[in-house]
Amino acid sequence: MVLLVGRDFDQAKLGRIPENIFIHQSVDQLAVLERADLFITHGGMNSVNEALCYTMPMAVVPMADDQPMVGARIAELGLGTVVSRRKINGQTLGRAASKILVDKQIADNVNSISEDMRKSGGNEQIVKDLDHIPNQT
Repeated sequence: MVLLVGRDFDQAKLGRIPENIFIHQSVDQLAVLERADLFITHGGMNSVNEALCYTMPMAVVPMADDQPMVGARIAELGLGTVVSRRKINGQTLGRAASKILVDKQIADNVNSISEDMRKSGGNEQIVKDLDHIPNQT
């Protein structure tokens, strides 16, 4: 497990860290997503889009702003689940992760959305579409 804590977090607060958990202040998120099985995220749109591009199911722990709404949509679309930050601990997160990883419907939903995203053409297609909008002035 890779745990990203940010630059200002006092890692001593975590206590003893199991050998299978690697703590970093920053990571190349795309490189991690290439190899991961599950993404535990705050639910920012950029992170969610990157996860879906990498066919990654998610456990969303919303912190602020639009993240609760994004997390709710992830759950509604069956792409993962939401874990309340007020109730998060090793057990709640472990249960959520275990459920997500064995749920074939979540895997199918993530695969479908990811495929749709790839077929959409991405940023290049958006630019092409914008170039073909008639000037209204």
